[in-house]
Order: sequence, then structure tokens, then C-alpha cells
Amino acid sequence: MLIYKKKISVVGMGYIGLPFALLLASQGFIVKGIDINKKKISQIKNGKIILEEEELISFFKKNYNKKNIEFSENFSISDFFILCLPTPLKKNNTCELNFIFNALKKIANVLQKNNTIIIESTIAIGDLEKLKNFVDKIRPDLINKYKICYVPEKAIPGNTIYEMQNNYRVIGSDLKTFKEVRKIYSKICKKKIIHTSVNEAEATKLIENAFRDNSIAFSNFISENLLKKGISYKKVFEICNLHPRVNILDPSIGVGGHCIPIDPYFLNFKKLNQIDLVGNSRKINDYKTKLIFKRILNFIQINNKKKICLWGLGYKPGVADLRESPSIKIINKLNKMKIRFYVSDENYNLLKNLEVNIVNPTKALNSFDIHIILNVSQSFIQKKLKNKNYIYAKYLNP
Repeated sequence: MLIYKKKISVVGMGYIGLPFALLLASQGFIVKGIDINKKKISQIKNGKIILEEEELISFFKKNYNKKNIEFSENFSISDFFILCLPTPLKKNNTCELNFIFNALKKIANVLQKNNTIIIESTIAIGDLEKLKNFVDKIRPDLINKYKICYVPEKAIPGNTIYEMQNNYRVIGSDLKTFKEVRKIYSKICKKKIIHTSVNEAEATKLIENAFRDNSIAFSNFISENLLKKGISYKKVFEICNLHPRVNILDPSIGVGGHCIPIDPYFLNFKKLNQIDLVGNSRKINDYKTKLIFKRILNFIQINNKKKICLWGLGYKPGVADLRESPSIKIINKLNKMKIRFYVSDENYNLLKNLEVNIVNPTKALNSFDIHIILNVSQSFIQKKLKNKNYIYAKYLNP
């Protein structure tokens, strides 16, 4: 088919870009993976990139040296440019677009008539128009002669390839661009591909994560208030969830990752009757991390003659991703208190750069009196910690 002869440049070889480039190559597309980090490109070319997901490691080894994929720090002529770049939160709680702007500068130098730019990075409502205007200023000769659209990424660390193939996708664009871009995504996505306006596509990603943040905040808020009244929230939640239309989540130690703690701010919604639902959810979940820190500190001080190990650094159980991790925030605060504690994780690679007392997980299992669970997978707990003296941080009493 003609679509397979099109050249696709995927910009940003990170958590999303690298797996997506490999997935495209595995389906026969001609792919170029681009990243300005020369060291990272060298590691990828030599098959030495550090990946934490077993499925992703296997997928990488199988596809990184295929004839139809190359990796480079240089931009070149392509039919499609897919941007998978970080958009961190600025100090004023708005979306930082500089990584995308910098990439678009280089794309503009090689952009040609009928090319398509696809933004997968999370952006705020109205940002795609800013990005288009930016390209138009650099290349006024191509105004209305190239296409740009928004296709928000749909993947979570820990299950990246499966998510990319088995989650629905939204393409925010005009109808002609949608039909063209759908030809690519339909080769890798098994679920529904939906056409929307650009603003609708921008909104869907942000609202999905704001909803998830709100759901976690509801659980954290209710459970904390029940604890203060001496009521078992675990039993209350279990009973409530018997209702066919109720699904209260288990409370957490906070919220982390690259999406949920950040995306709700990008909505920038105005208050409704002086009530900021989205903002209050953010505050509740951030405050929960502070509460857990205080409870762990109190627990360690009370049990100061015991050897205590904290487990789990990822932003959620079983994930080797430290971005915005509440565990890291708690550990860093504890480290400033000059008290004795140790840290381990089922993934030893996560421990290497921490400036705390770290312990190899194998050694940690047999060297401590008490194990406090921050974020650890259930499978690890059942296999390794089942017969140990352990307690979940989120269950510590106020």
C-alpha cells in the first residue's frame, strides 16, 4: 500500500516516542526516530538503551535494528512528523511548549508541501493554534499547504505497547487530514479512532486525567474524614462498591506520573460559583502526600529502635517511573529530618541515584524489622513480603 512508502519521523525518543517509533516500524512503516540527545541516540543504535518494562525490552530488541527504522539527532525530509515531547508544568501552572517550539523550528527547515505534523504531546486547549501560527511565521510560503493535527498519546508506563495498540485514539483535525492520519494509526490501533475538532481533542486528554485526579481525591478526602471519626473506610468503601453504579477507589499516598498531577492545571477552567473542583482535587491529593510523610515520620520516631525499610519509588505500584512520584517527595522530606531509615525497591535500578540509605531488595527482605509499603506491586508483595512484618503507608493511623 502507498501509505507504507511514506516516511515518518518520530521526534522525542522518550517514554512515548521510542515505543511508538518501534511500533510503527514493526508494522512496516519507514521510520526515523529523532532525539537531540546524542548519547541517547548512540545507546539506541547500539541496543543499550535502559528500559524498565519487560515487554518493551523484548519489543525493542526485536525491532530497533530493522532495515526500515533509523535513529538520529538530525531532522530530514519526511511525509509525517510525529512529536512526542514533554510539556512540563510552568511555575504559573501553564503548559510549557518550548520543547515543541524548538522541534518545530527544525522541522520548519525541512517542511514541504503536503507534509503533516502530528502533535502527540499533551497540550492545553488552544495550543495547537499557537503551534500552527509559529510554523506559519517561519514558513509563510507553506501557509495552508501543510497539515497539522492533534492526536493525544494514550499509554501508561508499565504497559506501553499494549496500551498503544488497545486504547481508542482521537484525531483532532479537519476531515481530510483525519482520513490521511487515520491510515497510519489504524495499522497499530485495534480500537476505535475518533474524529473531532482540534479543541475537542485537546479537551479530552485533559478532562480524562482531571476526572481520574478527582476520583482519587474523592477517595482520599472521604477516607481521611472517616479515619478522624474512627470509622473503617475500608469496610465502608467495600460496602459502597457493592452498589452497581458506585466504584470508589482505594486511597493513595498521593498522585504522581507525567499526566494526572499536571494535566488538570492545563484546563484552566474558571470557578463555578467560587468553587474550583479541579483545583481542589489537586490540593487534596498533594496534601495527602504531606499527611503520609508526617505519619511515616511519627511511626519511625516511635519505633526508633527498629530497623525500618521503605519500599517503592515509582509513582504507582509496579512502575519504574519516578516523575512526580509521591514516594520520592516523602523520602526526600524524611531525609532532611536526620532520622534513620532505609529505602529499597523491587527494581534495583531505581535506587542508584538516591542520596539516602539504599538497600539491595534481596538483602532488604531479610535485614529489617518493619517494611513500610509506599508503592509496590501486589505480585511482589505476595511473592516476597507476604511473610514479613509489613504495613502500607496509606493505612498508618493519623
